Amino acid sequence: MTCVDFINSHLRQELDFVQEAQNARVTAQFIAAEPRLTGKVHIPKVYPEYSTKRVLTAEWIDGVRLSDRVAIRRLMGEENQSATASSSGIHPSLEGVRLKGGVASIMQTMVELFSAQMFNWGWVHCDPHPGNIIIRPHPSNPKYPQLVLLDHGLYVRVKESFRREYATLWRGLLAADWDAVEHVATSWGIGTPDLFASATLMRPVRYGKKSKTGNGDGDGNGPLEELNQYEQSVRMKAKLKRFLLDTDKMPKELIFLGRNMR
Repeated sequence: MTCVDFINSHLRQELDFVQEAQNARVTAQFIAAEPRLTGKVHIPKVYPEYSTKRVLTAEWIDGVRLSDRVAIRRLMGEENQSATASSSGIHPSLEGVRLKGGVASIMQTMVELFSAQMFNWGWVHCDPHPGNIIIRPHPSNPKYPQLVLLDHGLYVRVKESFRREYATLWRGLLAADWDAVEHVATSWGIGTPDLFASATLMRPVRYGKKSKTGNGDGDGNGPLEELNQYEQSVRMKAKLKRFLLDTDKMPKELIFLGRNMR
């Protein structure tokens, strides 16, 4: 199966609200079984008796979308004094509400939620942009926030073998273990581990090891910083051509995990 076929087969899930309802139920079951997330994360209840492939009827949630930074900071008691006093993201019922824990507590819950999906469950939400996340007061403990995850139309299952490789990759990136990063990247058919590391971390990465040719980036033409702008451009184009050595090796799930991470 090509990358395009793999993507299309999963994107078609979004057109089937019966499948989306099932995805929501599966995610809710995973959360209920995870002590770190139970109560901190909520999946809106779906009403199958009022739903079809074309219509999805689910529980209504009043809260603040994570995409509304001003409203989120106000809700968590960290509002910027220079910001405007009103925000369209605050529901009238939440005016004046200030929750405990700060924005950091929300981010911690998000990290634990998506880490559990990728490394433990192998069941990954593929479109968790800030508009699909709502923060509301916890129904049974209204002084604290609860994260509500929306839009369950697109999920991907990840095999345990890939989860182990992905965990090894991230451990290597965080510990600057470039041998581990190179081993995983090469096994996936990726020919420029340093470029892959930069793309994964979304910031430039100094690879930290010399290649067999004795320079810092493995192309035999000297350190990049010693080149002029044109030479750097030529070097980068050559590296991009080498980026994918074997597309058949590349785990297709990596496409959706990258979408989740961003």
